[in-house]
Amino acid sequence: MKRVGVLLLLTVALAGTPTLGNAALTLAQVCESAAEKASAGYAKCRLDTEAKAALGIFVGQGLIAAFEKCSVKFSDAFSKAVARYGAGNCPTTPARDFRQYLTQCSDDVATAAAGGGLPDCVGDLDACTTDLGSAQADLAAAQAQLVAWAASLPHADNADGTITDWSTGLMWEKHSDDESIHDWQNSYTWGDATAVKVAALNSASYAGHNDWRLPTKEELESIINSNYYFPAVSPVFNTGCGVGCTVTTCSCTRVSNYWSSSTWADNSALAWAVDFYGGTTLPGYKTIPSYVRAVRDGS
Repeated sequence: MKRVGVLLLLTVALAGTPTLGNAALTLAQVCESAAEKASAGYAKCRLDTEAKAALGIFVGQGLIAAFEKCSVKFSDAFSKAVARYGAGNCPTTPARDFRQYLTQCSDDVATAAAGGGLPDCVGDLDACTTDLGSAQADLAAAQAQLVAWAASLPHADNADGTITDWSTGLMWEKHSDDESIHDWQNSYTWGDATAVKVAALNSASYAGHNDWRLPTKEELESIINSNYYFPAVSPVFNTGCGVGCTVTTCSCTRVSNYWSSSTWADNSALAWAVDFYGGTTLPGYKTIPSYVRAVRDGS
């Protein structure tokens, strides 16, 4: 457990300090710090859950759901770190199984509970550093596994009018056919996409959030699914669409152009849009109305 304490102290120090001594921290260091913090949060979540299980607060399916919640928070935190600092800046070299390290910590606690002592790093900094290095290698391996796992996950309908893409961590607005602000037939000029549509979502704190925005070209392209066409999106974005359906009962996508926030570099009068008929990207004049699907950074 002392090893975990050292790990947490270094994580807090790195996360809260932009420089170390006179040297600026690298993105790799900051990403590794975020990964360690996420892992520490996972361990705490698991221990808190087990403590409540011991009191009978979590039993049966409730206990399973609580453990799954810990895993989701863990993977979400890793995905955010990769998205923020870039996969190339995050450690991905596999090492021994991260679970082995957590198991060792659990065994240390069990030994202490039976009357033994906890590992003590006082006077033996080299040993602690070795332990910490092993833990960091384990975290890198876990991160690589989680990145691969997240990329394989499908989109999730959150049942509140939003869709979460687990591969990117983004949360998307669903579209309906009920003449609401979410109606799939509403079109906007590029300027009104943010000034009118997105502003209305944020003003209403849609799905409990007020940080909705227009997606970038790359973000909009990320929901293209070439396994489908007319429209070229996964079924979660195009299911049960019919007159009168709401964002909690259906999901609609136009076979047409959707605005991104990205202006065309060659001509500022145009912005990039994605045509979901077949999933192509093209620039369009900002004054010509197109459709808008808002997005936010998931949390």
